[in-house]
Amino acid sequence: MSNLYSAYKEGARTQAEEKKSLIDVESINWRSAIVDQQSKMDSEKLSETIGGVTDTLSLASSIHGTISDTLSDVKDLERKYGKMDTGGKEGVLNKAGRIFKMAIGSGEYKFGDTKIKSKDFASAATMSKFDKDSMYNEWESSTIKNIMEDYEMDEVGAKKYLGWDI
Repeated sequence: MSNLYSAYKEGARTQAEEKKSLIDVESINWRSAIVDQQSKMDSEKLSETIGGVTDTLSLASSIHGTISDTLSDVKDLERKYGKMDTGGKEGVLNKAGRIFKMAIGSGEYKFGDTKIKSKDFASAATMSKFDKDSMYNEWESSTIKNIMEDYEMDEVGAKKYLGWDI
């Protein structure tokens, strides 16, 4: 009987070791799945953080560009129409608030004797850079010069050639 008992005991021990190795393999698989899931969650969190930082930097860049454009427009308008009337409010916070309102297109501001709505700043500033009279004069002198060279005329002859009153 002792042989039968020994054989039975040996069989049970072998079966137990086999189950133990299966449990160890299964445990390793579970651990691996948990680590993979944790890595995936960490990666998603990092991506969200990077996305938030990127969006914030993009917004800051847009705001900076808008404010820079507004300040440039104000300088152009002051150059053409005169100093902007600030209503006596020259403090840093007042200036920052005024620039912000201008940038979002809110309010009306006075430059010299001219009132300009902030939503019209960009077009008014662009037009202040281009003086229609000087552009016409430049075209006129260029045209006269070309006719004088091409037809060997003096200025009076070139103007007559063009049919312009002298």
